[in-house]
Amino acid sequence: RPEDTPSASPEILALLDGIVSPSMSEYEKVKAIHDYLVIHVDYDYENLSAGTLPDSAFTADGALLAHSAVCEGYAKAFSLLCDLSGVENTLVYGTADDGTGVQSHAWNQVRVDGAWYNMDVTWDDPLMNGRVVTDGSNMIYDYFLVPDTVLVGNHTAESAAKLQACTSDQYMEQNRRMTIEPWLTDPC
Repeated sequence: RPEDTPSASPEILALLDGIVSPSMSEYEKVKAIHDYLVIHVDYDYENLSAGTLPDSAFTADGALLAHSAVCEGYAKAFSLLCDLSGVENTLVYGTADDGTGVQSHAWNQVRVDGAWYNMDVTWDDPLMNGRVVTDGSNMIYDYFLVPDTVLVGNHTAESAAKLQACTSDQYMEQNRRMTIEPWLTDPC
């Protein structure tokens, strides 16, 4: 509903117009937002390591206008762009363990065609060979529209009782294909 839509700066509204269009399906909007963030936002590992993260790293503006953020910035940017596109979503705070230890984390839940899914844009934007890559060649879909079963063991929400149940695995096979397609080559 228009009265529930957050306000955004003219720069972010112009950016959104280049990412989604009203004629897109919910799935197409969510994928376009996901892909835009993975390609255009760099995880701020340098300032995180140095303990010098700017406040903007935790904001949608930091992700969308400065193109640099940590997980909270990615999740807030995803949520804002979904809100402005009319796609129902929730911002989730908690912890996650990427294999190097448990740390604070933020991700999203999003409703597509009536079903709820988990979405972790940050974890779909990995480093390649220890370096930030900005051309999209490192894009994966391991945490794109996934059921709760994918997050069990590595994501723990602060307020689990407030989360939507995400039970559909409708996109799992398609996600796997989208992740590996760039690496497949035709035999000679």
